[in-house]
Amino acid sequence: MIRDETALLAHGTAADPGRGDSVHFAILDIPIRLDVEEPEFASITHAFMGAYAPGEAAAMAAGDGLAFHVRRVATLPASPTEKVAVHRTRHPYWDFGGLTDAARVMHVWPTRGLSIERMGPRSWGIGVRHDVDARFAAEGIFHAIRSLALYHRPPGNMLHGSAVACGDRLVAFVGPSMAGKTTLMTRMLANTGCHPFANDRFLVLPDASLETRSWPSYASFCEGHLQGDASLAAAARRYEAEDCAYRTRRWGMQLSDRFDKAGKRTYPMRWLREVYGRPYRNAGQLAAIVLCQVSPDIERTVFRELDLDGADREQALSSLRASAFDDHEPSFLPWHGLPIPRNAPELGHILDRLSAAGGKVISLAVPVNQLDDATRLLGKALALMPDRENG
Repeated sequence: MIRDETALLAHGTAADPGRGDSVHFAILDIPIRLDVEEPEFASITHAFMGAYAPGEAAAMAAGDGLAFHVRRVATLPASPTEKVAVHRTRHPYWDFGGLTDAARVMHVWPTRGLSIERMGPRSWGIGVRHDVDARFAAEGIFHAIRSLALYHRPPGNMLHGSAVACGDRLVAFVGPSMAGKTTLMTRMLANTGCHPFANDRFLVLPDASLETRSWPSYASFCEGHLQGDASLAAAARRYEAEDCAYRTRRWGMQLSDRFDKAGKRTYPMRWLREVYGRPYRNAGQLAAIVLCQVSPDIERTVFRELDLDGADREQALSSLRASAFDDHEPSFLPWHGLPIPRNAPELGHILDRLSAAGGKVISLAVPVNQLDDATRLLGKALALMPDRENG
């Protein structure tokens, strides 16, 4: 059964039109087919992939994809005995592990009520315990899909950061944890006509055009950030309403003024699309990297374009190295036994390509009370850059 709410995705047809869904989409240019016994098993997939602009989440026409088949099971398999870490984070909701067998063929996530069996090199069967809520299971299913997509990704540099799309040009924000990457992204969305592109990481392809792909992830916000923005605060409270079709857990109506990881809330991408009324973009050309630091302890805004061919190059490289997931994966751990792709270009190539294309690397330190001025400066800097067609 193909439902109207999934119109932003490309669809196949279910074997029985009265029962399941067959949904096609792509993550990092990897075609994915998700066949579900119960349509609601795909609900969280829709809450992420349906946040992209029409057609941008559709599957590629050709190429080796990943296939997932989801059904109910009476009980989870009892055979796996080896403990394996699945996801690591300071947030207790997403800090969990599972069990696997010696060959890494059968995997069980007890706290999610899921079993995941490798049926072939790129095919997986997922079992949902009969007493597990379908929407809760859907979150775990999509977690497995995007985790596997990371380990099957094409060549390129995987960078940790947020990004916005201004036309087909991307402005990326990188920096250490709590540097203000999400804060600057949302201010750009509020103060310009930009579209959201990435919440957590993105893949820069190795060609000269700096083509970049979005990776679907939660929009993560400190409660203090939400409380300080009227639009975000209102949306956070709407998320708690009974008619929210894609919520899997409640965070509570009360917002604190905390700016720490323990006080963070996470939302599917559909939530951020609804806040700003603009869909995510899935592809674009990297045009600027902002090395950012937002803090109430900073006295004045410092906005400086780095000289990529001179003394500033090492500063830019150091920041990229700290933000690169090319040789390690800090959160989505290899529960499936797959190795991290070892095909990333040297990070200096990104700087060389940016410089050749007229792109920029900007060092930005900004007090929290001057964010609007800082985003205006960024908008002006981007407007002065050459168009893609003319660059």
